[in-house]
Amino acid sequence: MRNYFLFVLILICSCNKNEPVSIHKYFDLKKYFETEASRLQSENMQLEKVLIKGVQSENVHDDSVNWSKTLAPFISCDINKPSWNNSYSVDSIRSDSSLVLIYKSLEENLPVRTIEVAWKNDLVTSVKIQKERNTYYYTSSETYEYHPAGFEMKGKQKVRMMDEVNYEITGTFIK
Repeated sequence: MRNYFLFVLILICSCNKNEPVSIHKYFDLKKYFETEASRLQSENMQLEKVLIKGVQSENVHDDSVNWSKTLAPFISCDINKPSWNNSYSVDSIRSDSSLVLIYKSLEENLPVRTIEVAWKNDLVTSVKIQKERNTYYYTSSETYEYHPAGFEMKGKQKVRMMDEVNYEITGTFIK
């Protein structure tokens, strides 16, 4: 019994290392947008939004924005999940001072179809995300585009035996 206790104690102590474990094989969208939310918050940015659904349009000004909540749709597209480690191909386009990384889904059942991250002079200049869902009951397609000065979200959804619904949200950051 004493040897068993000693073995378990050694096993527990040897597994308790404080080394960080990285699961980020792809660009870390979550970290990027959390950093952007902090930046926008610290700069006291306001948000001017144009909301369009079908033919209806509305302008909204928000001077106390919850940036984590506003950027949540982008954060939810993070593809760094252990089960998706080999689910995306990665391609790149490089020029003098710019780079674009393109992640494409290799599996049709994954909602995030493509992610394009563009850099210029080592700074992210844009993130574009394409999502699609196709089920027996509905199909939806969404495109998100983010720039350090604003964002745009477009989407359409078609539910069986109903009309297609289109929407667009354009956000501009204002100091």
